[in-house]
Amino acid sequence: MSVFVPRSQFHPNPDSYGGYYLGMQRQPYLVQHHTPGQAPTTLDEAYEELAQIYHSHTKVNGWGDYGYNFLIWDQYIFEGRGFGRTGAHAPGANSISIGVAFLLDGRYRIPTPTEYAAFHDLAKAAIEYGYLHATFNLTGHREWVSTNCPGDECWAHLNDFWIGWDSDIQLPPAPSHKEISMYDFELRQGLATTGADGWHHEHIHYDRGAVCYDFHDVMEKDRIVVSLREEVDRPVAVNLFYPSAKQTEAKELRFGRPVKFSSEEAGFMTLMTENHLARKIRVTGERSFD
Repeated sequence: MSVFVPRSQFHPNPDSYGGYYLGMQRQPYLVQHHTPGQAPTTLDEAYEELAQIYHSHTKVNGWGDYGYNFLIWDQYIFEGRGFGRTGAHAPGANSISIGVAFLLDGRYRIPTPTEYAAFHDLAKAAIEYGYLHATFNLTGHREWVSTNCPGDECWAHLNDFWIGWDSDIQLPPAPSHKEISMYDFELRQGLATTGADGWHHEHIHYDRGAVCYDFHDVMEKDRIVVSLREEVDRPVAVNLFYPSAKQTEAKELRFGRPVKFSSEEAGFMTLMTENHLARKIRVTGERSFD
């Protein structure tokens, strides 16, 4: 019998969640991770490992919480960021997946039958509660970024997950309409900035210089919505750069009148806007699932 351990039982800041709230949307991926170099053999050691991971993720990496949505050891399922929130576990997948880490070194061992059973219970709960597609894909961390994770041994046995998976479980009916999810992008200041005396680029004029803000986890055909958080005295120029460096046409942004871009590519995007107004801009995404 799997045991769910809520954040309140072990998290040093249980009310301070990392990432952005996605709400109830069915993610298409589960991403499997390992915690290399560690091999807890008791529940107390598992709690110690959780504390070390939290310190590494928040103090070393500078994230606001565990990067994973959940962590598993033996029959215990520990709540990290939980359901319905972006992770910080796999660039390109953080807003479209549930990240699950096993407290083990995947170079040398694979999950036990008890741990796979806990993984099954977690996946079934995610489907039942509306956070995971019934036809989800299980992936390893290394499928999203260059890394050894989830370890060579675990990677070789990744599909062992499906052994014992009950395909006849009662699943919720498929939606009869298109599901649309909305979420915030986390903007990080990029390297490209200009002075405050104005700047012309590709026939676009930025009155007081320009600044780039980077954001990740965009999928092709996502609708990217740029809006102003407060009123300004004139239109603001904004445009996007795709991973291929292709640039969109600039659009004029006004308070109460957001501009929308239909993404032609997937991956890493850059927003360019006026330097002194960047902090007033919000970027959200809309994603459709049939």
